[in-house]
Parts: sequence; C-alpha cells; structure tokens
Amino acid sequence: MKIIYALSLFTLLTMLVGCETTEGYLIDVTPVYTEVTAVNQRVTLSAKGWSDYVWDVENPEIGYLTSSHGESVTYVVTVIPEPPTKYETQKIIVRARNMPGATYSSNTSTNKTVQVEYTGVASVRHIGKDAEEEEKVEEGKEDEKVETPTVATKVISVTILDKKAIEISDIQRGDKVTIRVSVVAEPSGNDAEAVDWTMTGNTSQNTTITPLGTQCLLTIGTNETVPSVITVKATSKVDKSKYDDVRIAVMH
Repeated sequence: MKIIYALSLFTLLTMLVGCETTEGYLIDVTPVYTEVTAVNQRVTLSAKGWSDYVWDVENPEIGYLTSSHGESVTYVVTVIPEPPTKYETQKIIVRARNMPGATYSSNTSTNKTVQVEYTGVASVRHIGKDAEEEEKVEEGKEDEKVETPTVATKVISVTILDKKAIEISDIQRGDKVTIRVSVVAEPSGNDAEAVDWTMTGNTSQNTTITPLGTQCLLTIGTNETVPSVITVKATSKVDKSKYDDVRIAVMH
C-alpha cells in the first residue's frame, strides 16, 4: 500500500513539474518589411516590447545576422536571385528569452519544457535583376502614356448654406456649429469644390474650426469673450476671388 501511494505521489509531482505553460507576448519589429537588391546590402532591425532578445534567420544561405542578441541587429545580404528566379524572401525571427512565467532548463532529468517563444517576425525580400528590369520597363511605359488634356476649372460661386439661420441663432460658449458651403464650378468635381476655411474675431484659443471638406465644424471656447462676433470664411482653392462668409454672434 505504501509503495502504491509513493508511486502515485511521484507521478503527480512529475506532472506538476513537467507541464508548464507560458502566455504569448508581442514584440514589435522595425522594419517589418524591406526590399534589397544588392549583395552586401545591410538592413538594421530593432525590437521592442520585451527584453533579452534572440534573433535568427530562416535561410542562412541567402543572408546572415551580424549578431544574434540585442535590441538591434544588422542583416547582411549574401545572395541576390539569378534568372529565372525573381524574388526570394528571408524571414528574420526574434524571440524573448526571459518571458514572464516561462521556465528554462537544460537539465532534461527535471522533465521541464524549455519555454522559448516566437514573438516577432520581419521579412526581407531579395529582388533579382530581372524583376528590377521589369519594374523599370513598366515605369517607362507609364511615362509614355499620353495624358488627357485637362480642362481649366471655372468657379462660378461659393455660397454658405443656411447663412441667415446661423447668424440669428442663439450661440453660447461651448456650442458647436456646423457650417456648410456650396461651390458651383465648371466642370464640377471634388477638386473644383475644394475650399479653404478660415476664422477671425475669436479671442480664445479654445475657439477652433475643423475643416471637413465642404463642411466646417466651429467650436466656441468656454472662455470666449462675450459678446463677440466670429467670422468664418470659405474660399475656393481654385479661384481665391470666389468666397463667402458667415458672422456668428456669441452673446453669452
């Protein structure tokens, strides 16, 4: 009976010691992706998010790291693909050695699992000469394309919408007012309707305007001077002579 009890206790202790788990932790690697085109080209990579980093490459036949430890390492290119291979990607892996809750042991008699986790990966793409030449040819084709002649845009009018309603509104400190503008132009389009929003008359830095295309959000600061009149102006980006404005009275 004592022998059975002793064996059961030993088995339980072995399970408790041997089965350990570790939560995952994220390490940020910079840059995550890089392209290289020449032998001996170097790429500096850095990691953050933990400490005691260990670095490795997936394919040591096309490149190597000058160091395997530290927050920053340098990758050196040794092979650039030859035709017909155009691209080859190297994966650079970084691990953190002393992760919270992890147990490390080189003594297999303890039956403990070595905890070394994958926590970050960067990719370096080796680009062959053929691929480079193809890209240059494509760029040349783009340059050779005949551009369609552009027609000059004529701005006919810029008009603040609901102008009278805004000017007679009871505006107070802390209020937000949305101002909209209509731009008539030939030909019409987003570029033709673009405007610059400006503001004058405010005394508080907390009174601001937020441009939103053909709309603008006016925020009255809680410490704005009262009474005061704030003018918000919309000016065409295409034709500066075309504009409209609205006067907002802040009475209390």
